[in-house]
Amino acid sequence: CVRSRLEKEVEKALVWSQFDNEEYLPLDSFESIFNIKSIALLLDETYDLATDEELQEKFASIVDRKSGRSRRRILGVLVLMSRVAHIEYFFRKDIWDDQLPLERLPGSSMGCVRTRSSENYNLMKDWSRNDSTLFYSFQKIFFIPFFDIQENRLCSYELESNIRLPWKSVINPVFALKAIEAGDHKAYKDELSALEKTCAQVQKEKHLIKLLLTFRHGEKFYLLFEWADGNLDEFWKTRSFRPPRERWAAEQCLGLAKAVRRIHGLTTWQKRERSSSVGSLIEAERDWGRHGDIKPENILWFQEYGNDRNLLVVSDLGLTRYHSQFSKSFVPRSHIDGCSWAYRPPELDMNEGISQKYDIWSLGCVFLEFCVWYLQGYDEVERFSLQR
Repeated sequence: CVRSRLEKEVEKALVWSQFDNEEYLPLDSFESIFNIKSIALLLDETYDLATDEELQEKFASIVDRKSGRSRRRILGVLVLMSRVAHIEYFFRKDIWDDQLPLERLPGSSMGCVRTRSSENYNLMKDWSRNDSTLFYSFQKIFFIPFFDIQENRLCSYELESNIRLPWKSVINPVFALKAIEAGDHKAYKDELSALEKTCAQVQKEKHLIKLLLTFRHGEKFYLLFEWADGNLDEFWKTRSFRPPRERWAAEQCLGLAKAVRRIHGLTTWQKRERSSSVGSLIEAERDWGRHGDIKPENILWFQEYGNDRNLLVVSDLGLTRYHSQFSKSFVPRSHIDGCSWAYRPPELDMNEGISQKYDIWSLGCVFLEFCVWYLQGYDEVERFSLQR
């Protein structure tokens, strides 16, 4: 029968989420299985005594082309439950896919549910306990978020903790996901602010890591980045005996310097934007930044990036801080959140205030190691590190 065939297709297409080790149905598989033809055949089988007009009405209640709303995911859950006719309950209560996931209403009878939009319905009062339990369980297979990565704007999503995340063991293209613990809300806000200021999609700096999107899942925060092939230190190791051309080395060093300039708020367009700001001078000049932890491990290597090969990109803006013009040149040593001691500037040892020159010193240390690697190989970089 049609229902059994659809159930088998769903079971065959399920993949395991590496996030919570549970199954989910990928979006492309869902679209392929629950297409217009299969839904029409399923309704024809379920309502074998219905007229063509009645079947068309029910189809329109599942795929509403006028409003763009759908009940296909609800139908998918009911297929796995072997309760396709239960779709009538959702028709009567006017519940659609965009109101999932449903959850039990605390302190109420078994049949009461709460939708995603916090609306309460006495939906399942005539259902068996087993059917109710199955619906709550199976809906997680179908209700998974779809992340839209847009070129000119940063998208952010708020997801409930009971929503399953669609992470497979291998994703193509592959992304890097950075998780920030629930208790560290300030760290999330600080890094997001730094990324928004420096990695704006409209004014993209090629040698700065690109933030694709952000989302909150329950109490945890996540940042999604492009996946790199490694960091600069790993690149040095793998290419120690086959260094690229001199022009490439010069271009990468120039690009990294421009990326730091971008963080410092010193690019031409940033200066122009500040000068045209209608706000207060202090607010207009909060683009003066400092990375705070420049080192080879925080410079990512992309083997291929568009038309570029072996592109180097400044990353890990978790320690980046922004100040007004009046505070950018003197930050107390006690306010430094962290650093890599091999690349620290003399100010840290002299108990002096820290400025943007901190980054320049660290970048200079990286460039010095870069030259050692280019001229003598990675073994000399390690030897130099031990000697200094």
